[in-house]
Amino acid sequence: GGESFDLVSSVDHADSKYKNFLSITFSDSATGWVVGDSGIILKTTDSGYTWQRQPSPTTDDLIEIHFRSPYFGWTSGENCRRLYLTFDGGNTWEKIIVLGNYNYSIVACVKLEIAYVIGALGIINKSTDGGRTWFDMSFGISEDLTSLKFIDENVRFISGNSNKIYKTTDGGLNWQDQPTGINYFI
Repeated sequence: GGESFDLVSSVDHADSKYKNFLSITFSDSATGWVVGDSGIILKTTDSGYTWQRQPSPTTDDLIEIHFRSPYFGWTSGENCRRLYLTFDGGNTWEKIIVLGNYNYSIVACVKLEIAYVIGALGIINKSTDGGRTWFDMSFGISEDLTSLKFIDENVRFISGNSNKIYKTTDGGLNWQDQPTGINYFI
């Protein structure tokens, strides 16, 4: 697996403002979305062979997209300061919150109602109500966080712009530095 790749679809960029796709997600083997420059959102229901444009909630660049089912998903733009939520597969989007003056890099969902954002200066925020309210789960580091991965509801890994990887096994209440043996930025 992964030894070669085939181009299954290409999008004609007749309008030059849509140059880059920045994030892609699939909720199952057939249904997926891609977002990018100037708020573009495309959806496939045939494993990526064809893509249809969907309505976008913004003309800002969209940098992340995540779907937990064929209907429920998040997208974010402008350094994740703007979050949008859909309950109908991307046909309509609700602006959830304009987060504070932080530069967020990632929005990720564990379950339908549980989401995290991470970003500059070690910030970690969590929502347990679909993004309507957020609380701080930062744990005292000052590096910029750039990646968040879930193993399950309790086990998570984050990394940032240094040679550090952090792991939690209790849903983010406590984090442990994971040794990498690397003495330079990763």
